Amino acid sequence: MKIDRIHIEGFGVWSDKTWGPLGAGLNVFHGSNEAGKSTLMAFIRAVLFGFDRRGSPRRYEPVHGGVHGGSLDLIVRDRPVRIERRSSRHVRGAVTVQDGDSTGADAELDALLGGTTRTLYHNVFAFGLEELEQFHTLQENEVAQHLSGAALGIGAARWTAVQRELEARQSALFLPRGQTSVLNMALKELEAVRDDLERTEHQPEDYWAAHESKVRLAAEVAGLAEAVAELKHRAAHYEKRLKARPLWERRKTIEKQLEMLPLVETFPEGGVERLELLRNQFRALQAEYTQLRRDNDRRRVRRAELRASADLHELDRCSQKLEALRTLLPRVEAARRVYSSVVDRQKAIEQERNALQSAMDGLRPPSRASFIAFICLIWTAVAGLAWADLGYAAAVVAAASLIPVFWRRRRLRAFTRVQEQHRICTERQESCFWELRTIENDARRIEEDIVRLTGKSEISQADIDRQAAETGRLSKAVEDLRRLEDEMEHAQADLDRVSRQIEDRQLEIAALLREGGASTEREFRQRAETYKQREQLLNELRGIPFEPPETGFLFDVRENDEDAYNAIRGELSGMEQRLAEARHESGRVDERIAMMERSEERSRALARQELILSKIDAEAEQWAVVTLCRTLLDETRRVYETERQPEVLRQASFFFKLMTEGRYQRVIAPLDGSEIQVERADGTRLSPHLLSRGTAEQLYLAMRIALVRDYANHVGPLPVVFDDVFVNFDPGRTRLTIRAVRELAETHQVLLFTCHPHLVAAVSEIVPEAPVFSVQ
Repeated sequence: MKIDRIHIEGFGVWSDKTWGPLGAGLNVFHGSNEAGKSTLMAFIRAVLFGFDRRGSPRRYEPVHGGVHGGSLDLIVRDRPVRIERRSSRHVRGAVTVQDGDSTGADAELDALLGGTTRTLYHNVFAFGLEELEQFHTLQENEVAQHLSGAALGIGAARWTAVQRELEARQSALFLPRGQTSVLNMALKELEAVRDDLERTEHQPEDYWAAHESKVRLAAEVAGLAEAVAELKHRAAHYEKRLKARPLWERRKTIEKQLEMLPLVETFPEGGVERLELLRNQFRALQAEYTQLRRDNDRRRVRRAELRASADLHELDRCSQKLEALRTLLPRVEAARRVYSSVVDRQKAIEQERNALQSAMDGLRPPSRASFIAFICLIWTAVAGLAWADLGYAAAVVAAASLIPVFWRRRRLRAFTRVQEQHRICTERQESCFWELRTIENDARRIEEDIVRLTGKSEISQADIDRQAAETGRLSKAVEDLRRLEDEMEHAQADLDRVSRQIEDRQLEIAALLREGGASTEREFRQRAETYKQREQLLNELRGIPFEPPETGFLFDVRENDEDAYNAIRGELSGMEQRLAEARHESGRVDERIAMMERSEERSRALARQELILSKIDAEAEQWAVVTLCRTLLDETRRVYETERQPEVLRQASFFFKLMTEGRYQRVIAPLDGSEIQVERADGTRLSPHLLSRGTAEQLYLAMRIALVRDYANHVGPLPVVFDDVFVNFDPGRTRLTIRAVRELAETHQVLLFTCHPHLVAAVSEIVPEAPVFSVQ
């Protein structure tokens, strides 16, 4: 079986995505982290064995829409088969198998997979780095049964129980250096019985000879004991002399050394250390004093510079000038605005006055004399008309004479009103004139102040900013000068303090020298060394006990006490050995006499010997049978572990040897049921937890490849998926492992997922025919 095409309708991050056609051997899927490689492997698992439970993150519900599920196009025995699985009411989803014209479901899919279970496929055929690192996934019941064989017809647990039972039975019967085993106890008992028989073999002749030996040995033991006591006394005497002589000689040597040393009876405790401490403090204070002087000198130079540039009177003058300029600038601006306003107002008033003047000129009535003359003329005309008997006309003309009167009166009122407005306007114009004069006077005074302050007739904000900068500079210089003077004050206080401390340390050093009876430090150290040597010698002298040396023996012809002591010790050792042998012999004689005085002991001993021999024969035969069984069992185990390992482990050994370049030769499953072991080229066996992480993962990968190969002998080859399992391999092992995967790809389709470009390059170099698919 091989996958020809993968189509995802909706699964995790994938939506409406297709890959294919895939090759029959090794296929590489390359993509960056979080591109969806693990999701793609989970999709293959899900199509073949169903979705995970609802709510689980491994169910991979669609993120970007689409129907949850998809399809795999397979090639099974050269015929196309499509497996589709989509979400349904069932947790695992609804599966459809299209094999030519026929359509099936779960039963047909299970037949295609050959009964392969979900657990077996997830742990052996399609797995990632997480499953690879966990060895217990190879110990699942469905997986472990493929690792073990039935070569002997018994299980590993039964084999171990049989082996332990044989060991226990063999140990209970006999142990080479045992004490409580059945045969060990019987042999000891037999040895004791045979000793009794040998002693009672010649009782009549030996009885009196034993009594004579007893008397002789008693006299010999008494003489030897007296000689041993004398030798011990002499040995103790010489030992005391030997121990006392080196102490006495050392005491004399110390006394001579004390006489040669100058007499220094007292010395300050810890004087040298105190002197070193005071001297270090003195040097540190001198260095601090020098540094403070240098810093203070630098401050004086800086103070002189600041005093040259920081004048308080100049600062006050600049500050006053700045305040005055800041006050004058708004006044200038205000005067300008007011002046402009008054000028504008004056112009408006002038225009208004001109308009009123024009109105007055248009409304000015005729003079009173001319108006009266005009009326007189009218009334003269009325009189003429009346004289001519034109009364109606005269009345009309007389009435008409009233119209000029009313007109002049109305014209006179309008003229008077406009004239009043003209007067008011004239007064306002005069007010503006004087206001302008006042503003001009104020402006001249401001200008005089500006000229007095700046020497210019006008000022701007830039002038004020420059004056402010100058004032700020002077203010900062004054502040720096004050701060510097404060620092100099503190520095002077520190100088006085350090100076006092230096004088104190000098006085303390002088006092310490006087206390040590020296005038200079060199003399002080010499007296300290002398005092130390005298104290060491006196302490050693006090520890030596004052005992006069022991006197020698009267007839001691040896001049060297050590030779005499060694000779006496040798003589004493030989004498003690002879005394022990004599006492031992005397005890054996007493025991023989006591045994010969017992009458029926020999007959009872013979009967006991026969019973013990029969018991030993029976137990020895049983022990031989058990030992032979154990030997055959060990040989069977050796043959099994070296020659009859299961095919899976032989395949795993082949791939593991290939991956490690022959460093490890075999993978072994011991018959006693213990954990799997690997054997190095030198024959050393190691457990997986003793291997490095990368080597252990190569072992687990080799075992899975072997399981895939072995499983193909019973079921058709299934597609294999590796998801970034080469992460912890070094470059050399990676290339070797790719060769192992190439071996697997000869019989199985392999889908290799990776995010590493160098791995893709290595696969392209070793397996150039392998297609590479992008996962993006």
